[in-house]
Order: sequence, then C-alpha cells, then structure tokens
Amino acid sequence: MSNGAYDEKSVIRNVIISSQHLDKKSSNRIEDIVSDICGLQYDPNPTIHLNHYMMLWNRKKDFAAPDLDVAAYKEFKITEAFTFKRNMFFVPTNEFAIYRAALKDVVRWGSSDESWLAAANSPSDLAAEEELKKGLKDQPGMTTNQIWECLHLSDEWDAYVKGRRAGDFSFELPISRAYISYNRNPDCRSYAFLF
Repeated sequence: MSNGAYDEKSVIRNVIISSQHLDKKSSNRIEDIVSDICGLQYDPNPTIHLNHYMMLWNRKKDFAAPDLDVAAYKEFKITEAFTFKRNMFFVPTNEFAIYRAALKDVVRWGSSDESWLAAANSPSDLAAEEELKKGLKDQPGMTTNQIWECLHLSDEWDAYVKGRRAGDFSFELPISRAYISYNRNPDCRSYAFLF
C-alpha cells in the first residue's frame, strides 16, 4: 500500500469520526448532535436505559442525563419515533417529517407503517382519532397517566393494562390505533408513547 492510499484512508476515517462527534466533545445543542448522527437510538428496556444517555455523554461537552430529558420532554426539540429497522430513535423534531417519509414503507413484523395505518379507516378508528385530536389539542407534554386523564379514559386504560398483565390481549382500546396514527403525523407535537 502506498503512503498516498494510507493518507486518504486516514483522512476519510477522521472525517467519519469527526462527523459523528467522536473526535472531541461538542458544545452543540443536543438536537444538532442528534441530527448530525442521524438519530439517537433509544432503548426503552429499563435494564439498559442508559444507552441513549451514554451516546450523548461520549459526544456532548458537559452532558448530564437530565439534558436529554429536557430536550425531549420539556422543549420538544427531539422526538421519539420508530425509524431505522423500525426501532425507537430520538430524532430532531424539525426533521421528523423527513424520517417519516423516508422510512414509511419499511416492513417489520409483517407490515409497514403505511399498511398498518391504511387499515385504520374503520368508523370507530376515525371517531377515536377525532376524539383524540380534540382532547390533546393545545396541551403541553404529558405523562401517560395525564394523557388518559385528559381524555377521560383512565378507567379504560387501567382495565386494558390489567388485562394485558393477566395475559388477555383481546381487549384493544379503540383510541390506541388513533393515538399512534396521530403521534406519527408530522404536523403534531409528540407526546410520550403509550404502548
């Protein structure tokens, strides 16, 4: 291998490392770093919940775990979304529509977002979606329990959770499909995922 080829590979390697904010810690905003790395993989499994925090700790100067929570759930600068391989990622809120359009046809578990949402056209689904839009319009970010209280569905939600814990998967809240459809709409604000 000539020295020229080695130098070119070294330069390319350095560009990649720098573009991923791994050569030195960045002072950029969280949403800018997340944009540069094309999403921050989010793992809701509580045994490894520090993964997304560690990814920013390696990249952002003076990063503390609450910084990510503030950017996501207070300022809504980043949004939880199913993106690559239909896994959960944080993506910049102002780029959500780009990710949504680019990845809507990705198939996993036998269907894509497009095919799943196309099936959500029954009268009960459409009525639930309208109810959801009215109930959540102009609301701030909320916890799961606050969302169900706001929608006056706390009892139904509790029954749904108890049924799931008991192994009964036959009961589905009519609003659940509408909620997911609403949350994937690029024109709406993101709330905490319920399911």
